[in-house]
Amino acid sequence: MNKRLNILLCQIVDADPEKGIAQIPYAELLCNALSEAGNNVQLLIRKGTKKRFTLINNNTEIIEADIPNFRFFNIGIIIKYFQLLFFIKQILNEKKIDIFHLVNSHPSFLFWGCAVPSSKFAMTMHNAKFRFGEGVSIANCIIEHYQAFKAARIFTGGIQEKETAHNRFKITVPNISKKLVVSHMGAFDYFSNDNSNVTLEKNTSPPTAAFFGRIVPYKGLKYLKEAWKMVKHKIPNAKLIIIGPGNDGGLQLERMDGIEFHNRYVPDDEAARLLSQVDVFVLPYVQGSQTTVISIAHSLSKPVICSDVGSFAELLGNGGTLVPPCDAKALYNALVAYLQDRKLAERIGKKGKEYTEKNFSWNRIAQIHNNVYNEIVSINNKSFK
Repeated sequence: MNKRLNILLCQIVDADPEKGIAQIPYAELLCNALSEAGNNVQLLIRKGTKKRFTLINNNTEIIEADIPNFRFFNIGIIIKYFQLLFFIKQILNEKKIDIFHLVNSHPSFLFWGCAVPSSKFAMTMHNAKFRFGEGVSIANCIIEHYQAFKAARIFTGGIQEKETAHNRFKITVPNISKKLVVSHMGAFDYFSNDNSNVTLEKNTSPPTAAFFGRIVPYKGLKYLKEAWKMVKHKIPNAKLIIIGPGNDGGLQLERMDGIEFHNRYVPDDEAARLLSQVDVFVLPYVQGSQTTVISIAHSLSKPVICSDVGSFAELLGNGGTLVPPCDAKALYNALVAYLQDRKLAERIGKKGKEYTEKNFSWNRIAQIHNNVYNEIVSINNKSFK
């Protein structure tokens, strides 16, 4: 029987709405599920970012901390890190925290992480495969190794992600096999709630696909561009909606025929309205670990075409089509199949919704976390006897 725990989750993001887009709802929905499971839950966030946390329920206490910007380093920043270290120690003691869960990796942890005992420390690893560049540096690699070394347990987003993490850390992190736990990111159904008043006009709208997410090279938009040229020859009235901030690397997607390009951060209500009108989502990643987009698509009863990378196959289930990465022809064939047959798209989309609701409900995710948390607490209790 699991005991009622005092849990402190930590989610550090910038005030910039274009950063941490997927990780914030993950932290919020996890907090909600853990509190609904009977735990006392607190969420530690960076001061000035509270307005970004819009999904969290009233059962979770939000604690704001002055977490300095890691990019600027001087004597004043060092003093702030010492203050932060003692502030976190104070919270751990006053709240009698059983588990400190770092929801996203952050460079500042290198300076204040010593405040958290290893015996109480759990973390979520969103990207088991290290991607150098694209805002990721050697410093990030060092910090992730430190976090993995320190953690009692590490949550990964799938079986494949667990294997990738094991291969990455097996030499540098002792007992890595015991530390790694599979826990998918859960069902992201808040878009379907935002979309409750949208009226679909499928009979008059053109067959439409959508890409949703940050525009970065590893997401394979150049292959989607190649595939889309072929789709337009086959289905002249087809439409592709691309939503997300970032640089397309000179692909000039906005100039292509049949592409509606929203190259910016799009608020959830607007994104829900746009995405509700599409027939199929497409994720042409070159590489990847996990994604919330498949769950979002399934919550809207939309099928997904995605590359067979990371844990995508586990998230997709029977709710779409897997294609090899970097294969424009395979993307084209899958796109044409769904865009030419809306009944097929609707049927597979419904299967995807059922699959995600069954396998990735937040109740189930909370139970996995509760079991792991209680295992950590049990080990700690035995060590003190």
